[in-house]
Amino acid sequence: LFEDGLGTADVKLPRGMDGKELAEGFRPVRKRSRLDGSSIRPSSPCQALKVSRQDAAPEVVIDISGQADSALNIAAAPKAVQLKVMKVKKELHASKERSRAEGFMPTQRAKISKNGMQKRRSFKLLKRKSRLGLAHLPQLSHEVLERRGRFPDIPWARDFCATLAASLGQAVAAGLGSRALKLGTDCAGAEAPWFALKDLSKQLALQQGKKLEVDHQFACDILRPSRVFIVQNSRPKAIFADLLSRNTTAACIKSERMRVVPSHLDIYVAGFPCKDFSLLNSSRPCLDGPHVQILDGVVDYIQRHKPATYVLENVQGLTMKNRGGEAPIKSVMKILRNIPDYEVRGWRVNTADYYLPQHRVRVYIVGVHTKRATLRQPLQEWSKRINEMKAPAKASAHCFMLDDMEPEVKAEEAMRLAGPQVKRVEKWVKSHEALRVKFEMRKEDEPLPKGSGWSRFLSLRVQDGLQLHAARILKAGGSVDPKSSDFISEISRSVMYGSSQNGLSPCVTPGSKLWVWRRQRWLIGLEMLALQGFPVDEMKLVGLGNADLGLLAGNAMTVPVVGLFLSLILANVSFPTE
Repeated sequence: LFEDGLGTADVKLPRGMDGKELAEGFRPVRKRSRLDGSSIRPSSPCQALKVSRQDAAPEVVIDISGQADSALNIAAAPKAVQLKVMKVKKELHASKERSRAEGFMPTQRAKISKNGMQKRRSFKLLKRKSRLGLAHLPQLSHEVLERRGRFPDIPWARDFCATLAASLGQAVAAGLGSRALKLGTDCAGAEAPWFALKDLSKQLALQQGKKLEVDHQFACDILRPSRVFIVQNSRPKAIFADLLSRNTTAACIKSERMRVVPSHLDIYVAGFPCKDFSLLNSSRPCLDGPHVQILDGVVDYIQRHKPATYVLENVQGLTMKNRGGEAPIKSVMKILRNIPDYEVRGWRVNTADYYLPQHRVRVYIVGVHTKRATLRQPLQEWSKRINEMKAPAKASAHCFMLDDMEPEVKAEEAMRLAGPQVKRVEKWVKSHEALRVKFEMRKEDEPLPKGSGWSRFLSLRVQDGLQLHAARILKAGGSVDPKSSDFISEISRSVMYGSSQNGLSPCVTPGSKLWVWRRQRWLIGLEMLALQGFPVDEMKLVGLGNADLGLLAGNAMTVPVVGLFLSLILANVSFPTE
């Protein structure tokens, strides 16, 4: 946010994300401009604008969004800066309106200060504390009143159906439940949409007295663990191996013969691959990437088979600019809106806002075919409901962990004990030495005792990274001792790309290793699935190891979050009764 040196004014419209230090590596795009007449045209609220001053006036730090320090006023700034601020405000308003039209609302913060260096230090400390969950400590409980098997029972479906009771009553009167709803899923991994509809169906029966049957027409996933999971749990009529090989017919690996690809579904859900859009991808090719063909296949299915409604999911990187160009979401929304007869809208939501203690920001896009279904409430009015239905997690992520004596935990530990110990020394040594200087650590400082817990099974790089994570938590939190705290750290990435959350889990991703400081071990696959909202102890997992379950959890949609949009579809869309 701040640059050293006199005679400068920094204007930043932040998104609240920091590229190297937040959970998923997002960083704002910066653009520089002078006050000598050249214009400043921020094309989105996430851009940072640096304005170079010609005169040697004191440094002025300006951040625009209406939350300025009450003791400071924009009128105190030089006239030239005031004019630029007014211009940026106009651009911000125009950008905000464009974002609202797409359904994506920017996050904005503001501050004005004459003492740049002092504000720089305080802002950095606040940013560190916020990133680590120390600025506003969540009131998360370690006590769980209700359990579903060995894990917490999250009442999301009950609450959603209660909130939407009036709309669901109208839907039932219009014919909801008079026939089975036809569902199809592509690239949905652990089939979160099917589990969500299953829970919603139970609550509809209890609250509305109407049983909703779900006819799972097909599922499709290229990964073997996903197909093994699907066969044992959601049991669709057809399972296809490759979305790109489908046309009007495709090879079904369940029946071992060619099958007609189902058309005219009531609900189609797809989670097209995120690798090309994620900012963890250093090249980030977006719509030019190798995996964009899957998006093309999803669009082709919608065009060819015309589902009444669809729900698409992807990472937040979809809404972030690419090398200063347009955010991929603009092109994706344009493609989807060009399909005839569909109303389309998207939203950005965080799992932590909907019952589960996991920081996971995702984009969901809903489309409704206006000739195959009746949209009783316009999509733009769904935003209010989405906000009303927020219910931040009350239970800590620690409540989703099994006891260390449970067989699954003991099996993971035994496997590590039997495996080879990695002791390679690589390039990381120099970078870690630089980080020790940054975190003001002496060479002999080791906040975490060597070999404690499961850390002895980690490579030397990750073990040293744990020490740096501990030092970063101590530096931001003062007297907070990581070993007795509620922090959970992502340690599968380099230290500067891994995040730490207090009471919450960082984002569960394929291959992620989430270190729980209080328990001195990482989350196993079953626990990560539970943090995604799956009824783990009710599922069949024969032939799936811990690595398979972690992969399933990382690729999955969060059950309550996809359930949020499915419940809105059930409440606000009337399907044909035949």
